[in-house]
Amino acid sequence: MEDYPSDSDSDYTSYWRDWFIASRGNEYFCEIDEEYLTDRFNLTGLNADVQYYQYALDLVTDVFDLDCDDDMREQIEKSARHLYGLVHARYITTTRGLGKMLEKYKKSDFGKCPRVLCHGHPLLPTGLSDLPTTASVKLYCSHCEDLYNPKSSRHATIDGAYFGTSFTNILFQVFPALVPERTKERYSPKVFGFKVHASAALERWQDERRVGMCRRLKALGVGGVFGGEGEEVGAEDEMEEDEEEGEVYINVYDLLPPGKVSSALWFLGSSLLHTGVVIKSLKREFAFGGHSHANLSGVYSTPPGLEPPGGTFRCSLLQGLTLRAPREIEAVIVEVSRAFPGTSYNLLTNNCNHFSSFLCEKLTGRAAPGWMNRAATIGIVLPCIVPKDWVEPRDAESAEGELLVQEEDEEEEEEEDDDERAAMLRKTKRSRPGSFQAKFGSEDPVSWRVGRRRSSGQGRMTDTDGRAMPVSERAPEVQVH
Repeated sequence: MEDYPSDSDSDYTSYWRDWFIASRGNEYFCEIDEEYLTDRFNLTGLNADVQYYQYALDLVTDVFDLDCDDDMREQIEKSARHLYGLVHARYITTTRGLGKMLEKYKKSDFGKCPRVLCHGHPLLPTGLSDLPTTASVKLYCSHCEDLYNPKSSRHATIDGAYFGTSFTNILFQVFPALVPERTKERYSPKVFGFKVHASAALERWQDERRVGMCRRLKALGVGGVFGGEGEEVGAEDEMEEDEEEGEVYINVYDLLPPGKVSSALWFLGSSLLHTGVVIKSLKREFAFGGHSHANLSGVYSTPPGLEPPGGTFRCSLLQGLTLRAPREIEAVIVEVSRAFPGTSYNLLTNNCNHFSSFLCEKLTGRAAPGWMNRAATIGIVLPCIVPKDWVEPRDAESAEGELLVQEEDEEEEEEEDDDERAAMLRKTKRSRPGSFQAKFGSEDPVSWRVGRRRSSGQGRMTDTDGRAMPVSERAPEVQVH
């Protein structure tokens, strides 16, 4: 910080902080409460960074009474200004400090953004480092999200560590209403009303980058980042619609009977859950269940949000975004279904949640949250404490679903037995009614055969370890037409 000449004792000894705040070049600082300065906890570690620390603190708190020569006095004053700056960086992150800086921010005491298209948006002081004497203070504009140098040379010499790197971010976290709407407004160079080619190309490149950023943010579940008034370009609207069509959700269902136990386990993230993957572009929900048919996938589809038998819908989570075309998505589902035959179902090691996580990772690059399968993990590690209801939930009425199978040519079907006719995903020469073409507008000859889950009254079904399989975890039974 710039040194200032000393005045007479009466100018600063009794009211040193008032003198410091009123001095030219110190307009960025707010006044620190005396209670904060006298609390030793707030000054922890500063004695190693400040020369003549105790004398400097006495001067700042107006209790300095040392009789010393002018050179010594000047050194103590310099240390006092440095100490005040370091304490100031801590104080402005407190509730009272944020309030004082907010008032100065609203009055534009720190200046206004020099960018024309920011229309005089107020600035905030910030540091590039928390270490003293590393970099001078900069001014941050939350509208264009850029940094600027102070106009005045007096302000340009202030140490950035006196404001720190966290202050601006904390201020906007505490006062989110201060965060301005992001702007897409930019200057477009023109010649006689026509855009200059190089700048137009740069603008198109920036637009492409912005759209790509929107996609990535949307895939992470962050929305509403870019806003603006006026009509959007038609192509951009279509792209946003395509992005919505590519959304991948996970529907979560609680399989325990409604009550205090299931509510408590849901709150703790340890309930017995069933999940299905909803692909918006296909308007279907895909899940995995067990059955007794060899060589047949356990993957089946239902309308989105259809509760499994005995299940209660809990929530729908946006898992991510896939940019694949519907036919490519269908191909991925076919590939994944090969890895999940119905006879491989296991309540603890290969259940519907394993399938949901695997399919989501294939489509979005992100696996499902681990808490969805926490009950199964507990069952593997500590099987002795797993309640009976976790592996043998209550029975329920049957529910309909559609198994993923492949239709054969009619002549080939006549020559093959029932097991071969029900085998999953065999290649065909032509599609038949009920295929992806009929349901999703694709020419892929994969179809969904209507079936029904068996209730316990129709027969006992077990997983690979011999555990009784709840109705909600059974794949629909195939009915060969």
